[in-house]
Amino acid sequence: MEKRIAVRDWIFLRLLIHGEISVYPRNQIQYIRVELKLDRSLKISLLISLIVFFFYSLWLGHFLQIGATVYDFISIGKRFVLQGTDSPAIDRQIKHAYTWNDTGYDGQFAYYIALDPLHAQSYIDIPAYRYSRILYPLTASFVALGNEFLIPWSLVLVNIIAIATTILFLGIWLQRKNLSPWWALVYGFYPGVWVAFQRDLTEPLAYMSVSLAVLLLEDKKTYILSGILFGLAALTRETTLLFPLAVIVYFLFKKTSTRSRMIVLTLLSLGPLIAYKIFLWRWLGSTGLPENADLQIIPFKGLWDLHPWNDVQRYEVLTIALPAVFAFSIGVVALLKKKLLLPILFLLLNIFVLIFFLGSNSYVEYNAIGRITIGVVLAAIYCLPLFKKRLWFLLCAVLWYRFWVYLPALWEDYPINKLIFLSAIVCFGLYVLSVVLSRKFQGVSRS
Repeated sequence: MEKRIAVRDWIFLRLLIHGEISVYPRNQIQYIRVELKLDRSLKISLLISLIVFFFYSLWLGHFLQIGATVYDFISIGKRFVLQGTDSPAIDRQIKHAYTWNDTGYDGQFAYYIALDPLHAQSYIDIPAYRYSRILYPLTASFVALGNEFLIPWSLVLVNIIAIATTILFLGIWLQRKNLSPWWALVYGFYPGVWVAFQRDLTEPLAYMSVSLAVLLLEDKKTYILSGILFGLAALTRETTLLFPLAVIVYFLFKKTSTRSRMIVLTLLSLGPLIAYKIFLWRWLGSTGLPENADLQIIPFKGLWDLHPWNDVQRYEVLTIALPAVFAFSIGVVALLKKKLLLPILFLLLNIFVLIFFLGSNSYVEYNAIGRITIGVVLAAIYCLPLFKKRLWFLLCAVLWYRFWVYLPALWEDYPINKLIFLSAIVCFGLYVLSVVLSRKFQGVSRS
């Protein structure tokens, strides 16, 4: 008996060695021989994912070819690598520390935890806070089999794969909604995503988990797995909790039959982080809330406190604040017209927390605000099926991408980024052209 497998089901099939698939209807066991074929939608999504993987790999190759090393991704600062004495493995990293920057950057803390999870706390600025994002360093350590010399490479590899895989999941989700998967490129070439990749940060892996969780969320059979993935994302980056929180709010206003799903999803998505915070409190004496967290109660007060602005803040107004206000307005109007819709909640909650009420520390440099707002870009993509006219998203994307022109280091020291930037613009331009030439995107059959 031959059967074709739909794209939305292929992830959940358990293949046997002899090419058969186990199917368990109630109390019977049936073995159905299946001819697996890559659906056209999966092929296109894979192609887009490979395009992103190729360009990030190309940039990495050029970065290393011009004399940089993989330790430049980590950004080790002398101040922190010298302040601890508990781990010989971390002590040896002093030879890779920057000579011109005593502080380094956040990626070094993930590296220390990956090197020695049990003894890294004395080398970290806020131990419980950094340990809260445990999944990325543990994943890198697992991929490197705990090898001290391979961990710097595994940190980079995990993020490249995470970015490309997020594009794959987004592409499949978009085609389920009868939209072109090429919209996913907006996420792949978003400057904040590149910053997270270039600095060995946790966001790519965290939002990969979110993208798969959203992909599985609509199926009643897989919402438990979706909740688990939301929980894993929170153990990688706490701000991803805005997505399951939006789902919980959405279920609260749904009919009673969804209350059980809401309770299960709440426990699975929030429970792991709460339990882990309790463990950190018992172990390190803190839950990990940073003392310098300066969330504001007045929108954009954190940005205004830095006035008069330098060039970075002026570009942040153009590339972060302006598209946020525009997208937020679109979301509020849609919410009033179309009642309660989950993607709109994704968008509004992410903009509300990650842009409007951030403190001045997050607006000091683009490296901070750019990667923090990755969730806003992802949420905006999830809103695309709700609008027949998507000019608002195109305008936001143009403003988001405008920051590529600023970063002078990209144009002077790393000229391969010209290729990345121009390729992203070409891909995006071709897609805009397809919008003009076609009245409607043709969806892929779900078979």
